Amino acid sequence: MDAGGLRAMKDKSYSSFDDFKADIKEFTELCKKKHPNSKEVKKSSVKLVKVVASDLKYIKLCAQCYRNGIKSANSMIELCDPLHLLIWGKTEGFNYWPAKLMSVQGRKANVIYFGEFLNAQVNVEDCLIYTEKRPDIKARIVEYDLFKVALKDAEKYISNIKEKYGFFNYAERIVHINPEKLTEHCDNMIKPIEEPEILTVPPSASEQVDSTQKQNHWNHQLPINFQRKAVYHTQEHRGVI
Repeated sequence: MDAGGLRAMKDKSYSSFDDFKADIKEFTELCKKKHPNSKEVKKSSVKLVKVVASDLKYIKLCAQCYRNGIKSANSMIELCDPLHLLIWGKTEGFNYWPAKLMSVQGRKANVIYFGEFLNAQVNVEDCLIYTEKRPDIKARIVEYDLFKVALKDAEKYISNIKEKYGFFNYAERIVHINPEKLTEHCDNMIKPIEEPEILTVPPSASEQVDSTQKQNHWNHQLPINFQRKAVYHTQEHRGVI
């Protein structure tokens, strides 16, 4: 078959995704011309164009995720560098679902949902930093098997983060993502939480005097026999008696 202008395909080198797509389209057209009466060729050509378009879409989102998909049976649980922020994403008409944040443009966030590997554009306002409990816990929801799979995959992703970085921090409250602080969000997700330092401040001289005065005042409030017993026991404790 004369491949015509498919030189880039032969050289395995392309300067852009569009060039590659153009070559694939031209290649499928040549196949259909070569076999004009073959329904199988036409069907395969359409499928090839769709597969290439889908793959290029995910390569543009994250080339590392795409490579992980080739190496691993479940690319969603694998880590990339830089790390993808784990969030709860919400598509209009649906409940919150665990997802990876891929990118943010304006007020739109590009996410991939766990469990179903579905890429979607959602509003930034509908993206929450991942909490241990579902943010819409009071909402009625049917526990679909796919949702359970998504939760398990998210936990596997968390386990891989812990294995590599040593830590993973759930958000302690509902926090919407801030497009201007995505790096900070990711850092907070994996950095160790510092325990607050408890400082012991010794009482001042005036506080010590005040404490002594209060003790003396309390002693004067006791009946005389109790005061004598208190003195007796104090002396006995000190070895005076």
